Amino acid sequence: MTIHKYTLQEAVNKYGTSKQIQSFKNRIEKGDKNLNTNVLKSIKKVIDTHYEEVQIEGIGSKRIIICSGERIEPLAKKDNRKTNGKQTVPYTDNLDFIIVNTIKEGIYLENPKTLINWCYHFGLINSKQLKLFRSKFDSYKYDLVIKDLVESSILQVGEQKIIDDFYSHLLLIKDQAYRSLVRLQKINALNISIIFNGKTSVSKKTIVISEQIYKKVKKLEDDLKKQFNVENINLFAHSKATKVIAYKNALADSIKNIKDEDGKVLNLEYVFPTYELNALPNKELLSVLFKEYPKKEPNFKIVDEQEFWQENYELYLKNRKKYINSLAEKKIRKFFEERYYGPTYPELGGKGRVRRPQLRDYNYDIPYYTLFFEDDYSSRIRRLSNYFITE
Repeated sequence: MTIHKYTLQEAVNKYGTSKQIQSFKNRIEKGDKNLNTNVLKSIKKVIDTHYEEVQIEGIGSKRIIICSGERIEPLAKKDNRKTNGKQTVPYTDNLDFIIVNTIKEGIYLENPKTLINWCYHFGLINSKQLKLFRSKFDSYKYDLVIKDLVESSILQVGEQKIIDDFYSHLLLIKDQAYRSLVRLQKINALNISIIFNGKTSVSKKTIVISEQIYKKVKKLEDDLKKQFNVENINLFAHSKATKVIAYKNALADSIKNIKDEDGKVLNLEYVFPTYELNALPNKELLSVLFKEYPKKEPNFKIVDEQEFWQENYELYLKNRKKYINSLAEKKIRKFFEERYYGPTYPELGGKGRVRRPQLRDYNYDIPYYTLFFEDDYSSRIRRLSNYFITE
């Protein structure tokens, strides 16, 4: 297993935000090479999404961050809740059991799939959600989705920006499913093989690429995100923002010039991994999984197996809706947090006054922002949840 070691400065430069990088640079210029504890914790959370194991050794400015088990695909950034890693979301156990219900019969001769397509295969998402996921890469199909939502009275004309918010919440299932597969691999329920692919910009064909080329593209994406101060959430929730468009244009110009190991230009448009899963039939798998979730076992009887699967699936849908709706409430609270607004005043140190946002602050996407001020944002997210997350 490859070990990567980072000094504080290397860690900040690679995984810190633009503000953290500039702040640390200012500290160094003043002769202070140490890193603020809260900033270090924040950067470690980012590094945790890239590596299986992360340790910090040493004291003060001499600390070294030691990383092992580099992830092929970074996970979503973890939150601050104190959990054992299994219950980041309220339906983690339901999700695991849904996947087990399929793989206990065995998986073989299945073509490699993207994580989203595996989610559909396992029943974690339905055809409506799959259609929404795919529409984000096709403007015509996306317009049809919006049209259908407006005609179904789920949304009103001009409110389509909320779809970007909902999509980013919905997409969390991708990371959640991957974590579930890794957990199941650890108990020998299945084997995971990763194939690296690239879509060419000229022929539009999918080609197999090496892991090195894949990582090269991902590094390019990370570097450009840092350059344009863009995070993953911006790509969906703020897809029309100037900096997001600039990032996408820069990425398109750079990625097409990447060469393979023989020096041949690949003309890539984007890269993506697919996953080949193999599992032998295992009727005892359910009992094995119960050991991971002992609280469920007393309520389970073998004669009620079919009823158990159905109740578990219904609970998964209920908890997933509830979780997405809770994310909407969190977004509302954050939206109404006090912040600086212009004009600036010398007596305030060149800053504006601190206040809560008002509708007059927005001269774009007004129907979307009106949802916040008329207390309709949550109801729209609930409508979307009820529409997309169904059997």
